[in-house]
Amino acid sequence: MDRTELDLFAGSVAGALARTGGADVDAALAQVGWHDALQEWGGPAIGVVLEAQGRATATSGALDDVLATACGLATPHAVLLPRLGGHALPAHVDGNRITVHAHAGSRLAHADRVAILVGDDDEVAVIEVPAEALTRTAVQGIDPDLGLLSVTADLSRDEVGDGTEVDWDRVLAFGRIAVASELVGVARATLELGIDHANSRIQFGAPIAAFQAVRHRLADTFVTVEGAAAAVAACCDQAGPGGPEPLTPAHALMAKALAGNAARLATKHVQQVLAGIGFTAEHPFHHHLRRAMLLERMLGSTDDLTAETGRLAIAQGRVPMELAL
Repeated sequence: MDRTELDLFAGSVAGALARTGGADVDAALAQVGWHDALQEWGGPAIGVVLEAQGRATATSGALDDVLATACGLATPHAVLLPRLGGHALPAHVDGNRITVHAHAGSRLAHADRVAILVGDDDEVAVIEVPAEALTRTAVQGIDPDLGLLSVTADLSRDEVGDGTEVDWDRVLAFGRIAVASELVGVARATLELGIDHANSRIQFGAPIAAFQAVRHRLADTFVTVEGAAAAVAACCDQAGPGGPEPLTPAHALMAKALAGNAARLATKHVQQVLAGIGFTAEHPFHHHLRRAMLLERMLGSTDDLTAETGRLAIAQGRVPMELAL
């Protein structure tokens, strides 16, 4: 893989998402070679596809594909997620029973079989169960377009088997750089909405982009978003073949926290720049705000991950290793 190939792939992905208009995004991604790119390029392909999805506020099973690949499963595959706001395993073992308490993306609605990460204090495994064994409830909430489902189940360990042992920290790290990449896409698209409005909205005979208060908000947002984007890109490079160093859980954790903070700041400042029009359903801003609020809490919220970084620093007696940006 070289930069030219990656740029061509990025252009194909962006074009495919633009043509779908939000419908059948999985088929469009498959057509441009997403699954092959994920297997061959790893992290860099994750960064391209998930950022493009965030920019378009599109919905697909790309996160399922990333998690399935990290588990050593074939794609496409539906994979259960930890509950929003946390990063505990989707299922736990209690004697001979497996209790599932999780969320899932839109792919589960059409899946025949589902992969579930289950474990206890000693080991984590991935098991596959029929989709009809799960109780699924649509999460309407703030962003129904995401297709999020709440999933519960009480399964017999004898019936589903022990599964295949996996490295949960690695799976979680790959999931976090995927969600972080999507947050970067949301944040960049949100900032562009603010810049476009500031350049076109005239007040007192001049574009509001000429006013210092507006410029400061947009400049602060740009610096924060691009700093997060650089951290996420560094993690994606680590997760690719021949990366400068292996992707570490600590780096993925920090990248996800930075991306969540960037999306928060972008939506906050751009809402102020847009003023009244930003509250209307006719303006696209609310789509980005809704998506950012959900993604920011997926696989660990920004606040929790920031606190976890602090606990990690205290436990190790040093600041976690910086990302090579």
